[in-house]
Amino acid sequence: MMRVHTLLLSTLIVAIASSALHGQELKQDWQLTDIAGRIHKPFESGSTRGIVLVFVSSDCPIANSYQPLLRRLSEQHEDNGIRFFQIHPRVTTTIQDARKHASDFEIVSPVLIDTDQEITKRVGATTTPEVAVYLRDEKTPIYQGRIDNRYASYGKKRKFATSNELADVLDELAAGRPLRRTTTKPIGCMIQFQTRD
Repeated sequence: MMRVHTLLLSTLIVAIASSALHGQELKQDWQLTDIAGRIHKPFESGSTRGIVLVFVSSDCPIANSYQPLLRRLSEQHEDNGIRFFQIHPRVTTTIQDARKHASDFEIVSPVLIDTDQEITKRVGATTTPEVAVYLRDEKTPIYQGRIDNRYASYGKKRKFATSNELADVLDELAAGRPLRRTTTKPIGCMIQFQTRD
């Protein structure tokens, strides 16, 4: 009888530990250090409803063409509790490169260099530009993919976008409407991942 009780107790402890671990996995504690050395913990503020991680590259023409739109969206939704961060996933990008890029394209969002590609791999980003929208305590993004459909493929551009996925998601989030988890295929420059020997 004692053996049965011990077995049941062990099973219960394992179940509780598993449940606690699962709860930790569901929570995303974002801590982001920008090129000025400032540490951002966006969800520590109760006013932050979501964050937008934008993967960019200083020499990707498609990513650079979206900078005016990204600036407008960032400024438009700042008061709605949505914070933008631009991330350089290339390990060879220097702080000087990122600062020049931010200056040249008038980037208003905090800029990060993902030197070990930890954030890029955590998000699963593969392309610049690519966006991922996270809500508080969510392990996976509510939206990930292209900014809009202005580019049908690399080198094939529409005059105007006919689908504005990022703007639509942010409008829905700002309005407090329920969101359905969605992904689209980003078009742009492939992110090269550093391989370890």
